[in-house]
Amino acid sequence: MCEWLYRDDYAEIWQCYAHIPARSMTASEVMAMVSPGSGLSWPEELRHLWTEGWHDTSTLLSHVAADGEIAEPIIIGPDGRLWDGHHRLACALALSLDVPARVIPKGSEL
Repeated sequence: MCEWLYRDDYAEIWQCYAHIPARSMTASEVMAMVSPGSGLSWPEELRHLWTEGWHDTSTLLSHVAADGEIAEPIIIGPDGRLWDGHHRLACALALSLDVPARVIPKGSEL
């Protein structure tokens, strides 16, 4: 696993959901199912990821393009928000790749 995927404080928290099987989804399916969780619309969130977040997004994009897949699942919370994986989702959209997604069932808590 690349260290830049786990540089935030949430990496250990997400491990408690590792038992939930990841399912393959298109970026469009994810975006239709959940909100970014940032208070922004998806077009605004994507614009932010490709401008202010350019360095992180472009670094990830080059790794994903070389690997041909996104290995680390995104996390979709039971509250209808994308909890983790905004950059991965942007890269999946840009490269027309499916993204593995762990969908946490309603009634689950962090």
